[in-house]
Amino acid sequence: MGGVGASQRPRVSVAMVTYNQEKFLAQAIESVLAQDFTDWELVIGEDCSTDGTLAVATRYEAAHPDRIRLLRDEVNLGGRGNYIRTLTACRGEFLAQLDGDDYWMDPTKLSRQVALLDAHPECALVFGATLNDRETPGMTPEVYYPPDRREFYDIEDLLRRNFIGSGAVLWREPDIEGLPDWFKTVAVGDWPIHVLCARGGRIGYIDDTMCVHREHNLGVWGGLSILARTQQRLDVRDYFRAHFEGGYEDVFDGADLADHFHLAKTHRKAGNAIRACTESLWCLRHRKKGDKPTALRVMEEALHAVVPKLVCLGLGSFAIFGLLAAREPGAHWIWRVIYLALGALCVYGLLPRRARHRG
Repeated sequence: MGGVGASQRPRVSVAMVTYNQEKFLAQAIESVLAQDFTDWELVIGEDCSTDGTLAVATRYEAAHPDRIRLLRDEVNLGGRGNYIRTLTACRGEFLAQLDGDDYWMDPTKLSRQVALLDAHPECALVFGATLNDRETPGMTPEVYYPPDRREFYDIEDLLRRNFIGSGAVLWREPDIEGLPDWFKTVAVGDWPIHVLCARGGRIGYIDDTMCVHREHNLGVWGGLSILARTQQRLDVRDYFRAHFEGGYEDVFDGADLADHFHLAKTHRKAGNAIRACTESLWCLRHRKKGDKPTALRVMEEALHAVVPKLVCLGLGSFAIFGLLAAREPGAHWIWRVIYLALGALCVYGLLPRRARHRG
């Protein structure tokens, strides 16, 4: 297997950031070494791990000095700082990324993606499907496909939501030095860099599963709840709005409406009536004029959230007045028990669902 000389520019650079991933790093590196495409370099950004991650990376660098470059530092740069440093050190014509706790399951991943970019110069990036290996008990692995599974996509599709797994992509020489200042502070890095790269052309898709993403609580994304993930999409999209300065407004408006509606449904299912109503009202205010289907769906979510609470309040008030009446001389004790039980059920019904199961 041929290597890449120090002065020779490889066709593909693979950027791999890692921190405290001793258990997973070897499998990630081996999946790069197993590629049938040979004109690549692997740049590993190690961020002062407190476990044996550095030892694993050092061992592979010593075994493959013509292919693997290890970036070390005496201070922890943090996730985004390490990410930007590693991307900047890459020299390839094309750039792939693979986190130190993920791995490629397809040994033809690079060769097929390079072939597509060579055949389609109008494409700025290409990606495949990702298998999310969920390590949370009770959750099964699931393949992450893009919407409609089309051969090509455009930046408008990507602005709605991120459907590209970070380890399944290959970019055509992204402008890392030209990354905007907000990239250093935005909550996630992969979606914005996909979007910034997609300004230069179309997005190709190969409909095969190429990467395994370990979704665990140690990861940035795996530790977030559904509500937090949805809110994060809204926050990232605010950065996009500012960056494109009035462009793609219809795309942003439609995507934001869908996410706020999703928040309303999620809060309603969790029993958080106030939050569900707040999100429903946001959707009503921001829907397009004359969009009756959206208005009806939002009103339905609000009613589902509020009506049970109103019923509980009404029955609770009835129970309180009943208890007061049951205190009168001659009232049977059984009525006090009935009204107390009714009042307790109403209080239980008014609690958010998470609070009901606490402890």
